[in-house]
Amino acid sequence: MFESLTKFVLPSICVIMLMMAANVAAQQTSPPAQPSALPVVPPSEIAFRSLKELDTQIAPPAGSFPVDFSGQLFRPREAVAEGVPVPKTFWWEAPEIWWRPLYFDNVPLERYGQTPAPRLQPALSGAEFFLMLPIMPYKMAVDPPWSRKTNLGYYRPGSPTPCVGRRLPLQANALLTEAATWVALVFLLP
Repeated sequence: MFESLTKFVLPSICVIMLMMAANVAAQQTSPPAQPSALPVVPPSEIAFRSLKELDTQIAPPAGSFPVDFSGQLFRPREAVAEGVPVPKTFWWEAPEIWWRPLYFDNVPLERYGQTPAPRLQPALSGAEFFLMLPIMPYKMAVDPPWSRKTNLGYYRPGSPTPCVGRRLPLQANALLTEAATWVALVFLLP
């Protein structure tokens, strides 16, 4: 392992250091170059350009630029008085997306970042997962796999939220499903 590391990593580091030293030496001996027009190179030849042709200037080249249509698209705000813009009203519309039930989600933690003990959160999440396995039939009876869930009704992202608690609803059909599942497992498993 160490031998393959020295074959590839050390020469790469040496080449990078030599390139950095050459770049520093070139910057110290010559005045800074003015931005020039970029050479027109076909896309098929871009990968095979010489390192001497590369430039570190990021300023746009001098010359004409495309027409700016932003003035037509974004009108300036009308002013009520000198220097006072008119407030614009924007109504937020919740995205109406839906998904199938998420039986192992943790809404207070995943949506709002609420946790009782931040340092113990990985252990709490693992314990919650294993404690949810035995009540899966109950959860599947409450939220059948073919039902749709949506994010409408949750607090908006960035809004202050109160501490959100979670409870499974008490439903008779879900209790019967859970009991029937466990009775069937007792008789089916040896």
